[in-house]
Amino acid sequence: MNRRRTPRSVSAEDLLTTLQSLTARARREVEFHQARVELAQALQRDMLPATLPALPGLQSAARYTPARDGLDIGGDWYDGFALADGALGFAIGDVQGHDVEAAAFMG
Repeated sequence: MNRRRTPRSVSAEDLLTTLQSLTARARREVEFHQARVELAQALQRDMLPATLPALPGLQSAARYTPARDGLDIGGDWYDGFALADGALGFAIGDVQGHDVEAAAFMG
């Protein structure tokens, strides 16, 4: 047997109150998500080296461009360092994922 509820009469005020509640909840969720993205971007940006080492006759450069998938952040990283024998070493890595957790793990 299929029981159907009798439709309840809803006032315009009730509808507006519900809409206000749903809109406020959605806004809080968007603000929380935006804060997570900004935190992850700052973490990732601050963990990458500001400059790379140089040797006479060698110029090195790097540019970090996150994937256009997901949050435009992730666990990708690079670094450059001088070795004991005077040579340069470079490291590049990619933690799987393009989200806040991958950026935090990279850090």
